[in-house]
Amino acid sequence: MKTVLDRLETQPITVEVIDPRTRNTVEVTLGRFDVQQLTAQVVGNSEVVRIPALYYALSKGHTNHTLIRTVAQAVGRARQGPFGSAMPPAMDCASSADPERLRQIEQEAKNTLLGNAIDFPYPEVCAGLDNSDLGSAFRQPIRTKVPALFISGTLDARTPVSNAEETQALR
Repeated sequence: MKTVLDRLETQPITVEVIDPRTRNTVEVTLGRFDVQQLTAQVVGNSEVVRIPALYYALSKGHTNHTLIRTVAQAVGRARQGPFGSAMPPAMDCASSADPERLRQIEQEAKNTLLGNAIDFPYPEVCAGLDNSDLGSAFRQPIRTKVPALFISGTLDARTPVSNAEETQALR
């Protein structure tokens, strides 16, 4: 994965696909971030089984491979929009991490295969939404005597078991 991503950083590939709206052949250039973002999106769902084949095809330079063309078509559609409602990102930005945690995330992302692709478009989109941060009081742990059931699994890439363990320890 690292070899493929590093190569895409310096040598993006161009793939010809059919634009579903116009039915014309168009070129889509795929770079490192495109593949990082796609990988981050499928981690934790059934589509993850295609990732090894994608990276293998990319490592061999098979730009006409069906999977690479499918990825290029999805990237092309995403680039054309629409973005959708600003409400979900505005809510996520308002309840986001505190500045110290954001710095930690930024630092740690530099040393990972997927970089900040797993959080895209956060936190950068927040500056453009100009909404209010709910503050650290909002992010404080909630303490309650009400019984709670924590359900998590080792294959959940976005909500690891450690989150449930940390929350359980607060009671």
